[in-house]
Amino acid sequence: MQNANSMPRPKSFDVDDVLDRAVDLFWINGYAATSMEDLVNHLGINRGSLYSTFGSKQELYELAIERYASVGRDWMAAMLSDPAIPLRDTITTVLTSSAESTDHRGCLLVNTAMERNATDERSLDLTSKALDERRAILAAAFESRRNELANGVTPDRAADLVLVAAQGLRDVATPESEIGADSTIQTVLDTVTPEPSFGR
Repeated sequence: MQNANSMPRPKSFDVDDVLDRAVDLFWINGYAATSMEDLVNHLGINRGSLYSTFGSKQELYELAIERYASVGRDWMAAMLSDPAIPLRDTITTVLTSSAESTDHRGCLLVNTAMERNATDERSLDLTSKALDERRAILAAAFESRRNELANGVTPDRAADLVLVAAQGLRDVATPESEIGADSTIQTVLDTVTPEPSFGR
């Protein structure tokens, strides 16, 4: 029988909450500019708990990427799950949400690809997987609603256009940017879905 003193103590913190804090810090600072001391201070747990629960800074970074990816994946799936909402309106919501991000920190996945480049194969694999998952969600939704796509537009092409536009709007559609979010969204909508017709 295991001695009570040797049994692992229950964690005094919520792992998902701590991961969300890690996502926030890495998203703001990037990987290289975030120190272990920064993490300890921002996460609100001691160094020993950080190492025992999450491992190294690199391992925590990978978990943060996975957490960020899962939240984004679930949000996109939820946005596309209601067939009662016209597809054009759903795409508008997805793209507008990307453009109206108030933090203007870009996308953590894209930021990771830019910063880590060829130096961190594991993080880049996670980033690629996350983007592939988002594209697959879009393609599956568009496949099930082919009748709402513009003539000649395949579900795969629609998924590519919407994903690229969403990522781009999140990364560059800041108040200082000369790139017009509204015109970009309108161009995607006009390409992917037919203009709604009203009875005359």
